[in-house]
Amino acid sequence: MRGSRVLLVLLAAAALANLAFAGARRIAYPYDLEWMEGGVLCHALRLVHGEPIYAEPSARFVSFAYTPLYPAVLWALSPVFGLGYLPARSVSVAAFAWALVVAYLFVRREGGSRAVALGAAALPAAAFAPTGAWYDLVRVDSLFLGLLASAVAVGWWTRNGARGPVAAGALMTAAFFAKQTALPFAVVLGLVLLVSRRRAAAVYAATVVMLGAALLAWLHAASGGWFWTYAFALHRRHPFEVAAAALVTPARLALLLAPGLLLLAWALARAPRTGLLYASALAVTGVVAAALGAGTEWSYHNALIPGVYFVSMAIGVAATELEGRPAAPLLLAATVATAPGGLVALAQRVLPERSAASLALPLGYDLRGLVPSAADRTRGAALVARLTAAPGEVFVPDHSFYPHLAGKDTRLHAMNLADLQGAGMKVPRDLVEEVRQRRFSLIVVDREEPARGADPSGRPGPEDEAIGLLPGVSKHYRLAERIDGPRVFSGGRFVPCCLLVPRDEP
Repeated sequence: MRGSRVLLVLLAAAALANLAFAGARRIAYPYDLEWMEGGVLCHALRLVHGEPIYAEPSARFVSFAYTPLYPAVLWALSPVFGLGYLPARSVSVAAFAWALVVAYLFVRREGGSRAVALGAAALPAAAFAPTGAWYDLVRVDSLFLGLLASAVAVGWWTRNGARGPVAAGALMTAAFFAKQTALPFAVVLGLVLLVSRRRAAAVYAATVVMLGAALLAWLHAASGGWFWTYAFALHRRHPFEVAAAALVTPARLALLLAPGLLLLAWALARAPRTGLLYASALAVTGVVAAALGAGTEWSYHNALIPGVYFVSMAIGVAATELEGRPAAPLLLAATVATAPGGLVALAQRVLPERSAASLALPLGYDLRGLVPSAADRTRGAALVARLTAAPGEVFVPDHSFYPHLAGKDTRLHAMNLADLQGAGMKVPRDLVEEVRQRRFSLIVVDREEPARGADPSGRPGPEDEAIGLLPGVSKHYRLAERIDGPRVFSGGRFVPCCLLVPRDEP
């Protein structure tokens, strides 16, 4: 028994240390680790300049399809810490670290030993790479997770108190305004409180409704209706992949956490206590949230984060209920060992090629490939120097914060163009005019490296495809130079490849 706990602690410590190593090497990287990081910084930059982030689409700026809390936090911190990659990633790292602390405390309060609580908290850390290498990015997900974990924990711990449901409602509202995926958790927490203590449920629901409705009304009125368009309407206009949501996502989560799911099923079959039932309800909600995110067009592996986190919490509580059995800590230790993707890799070897490709996830045992090198910094500095030296305005659609680093005005992000076109909305007219008038002295275009195992047949070359996505660029600009720009390490593999300059007037 003691040996299994020692093994669990060693594996958990190794997972946490592995993530800390990668995070320490990534946090101060002065360029995009993921291609939309710069776009998120541009949201905060708008607020710093006193401009709205929900407004009519223009060449200058189009909002991403998220609620506004994360860029608002960056704006609030900017007078002290400035606005850039390091302070923004620090917010994400702190929020994710807090989420792990909440998972640890939740298991401990349910009676778990330090070893079991540490193992449960280490599971999401071990799954860093399979969930997209996302926790430390300038993206909304970690702040959302930290607030959401706090809300569901506080709501459960303080359900018999007078102020606890108010705090849980405020935290849940904050989580929603970090990312819309909080909504199903808000409903589940309300239903759990309704079953366990009706007065707490009423106070919680009143807090969420009044605070949430007031903020929604204010954002809608202040933006002239554009907040609703970006935060909700865009999602409804994009296709939804049912197979990715209903089949692939549960299969991926099952492979990542398989030994722990056996542990959870074992505990649930033994007349479980209310804490395990609540944690299991959160786990199911996490899987549903992950499936909804993964089914959305252009989703990435970060959609798995709520599923991994809340299933891990439930596994920790299950191990607590079975802690007297020698197999329990061993199964939890095995889950920590498989969370970086070992069973996914095994499935890829034994399944037919098509099924294996659909389940593919990045492996996370060796995180060195996710860490920028000195050469990456050199390539980034060289690109920013080219932008600085270019006369007039520049356009870097795949890395929209880079012009700011060069002391120039920023423009919308390439993801904005994809969002607008995918939703049947028009490309901003002023962007079309700026391209037609050859307003930019330099345009930097990225190529997207194909995913491993993808079939490139029938597709144009990556450079031609990238240039063709920008309206009118191929007509008014020509390829002047091919470059090897700074790579990204999370999300889609976009690499600056082409410098375009205006064509001579006809």
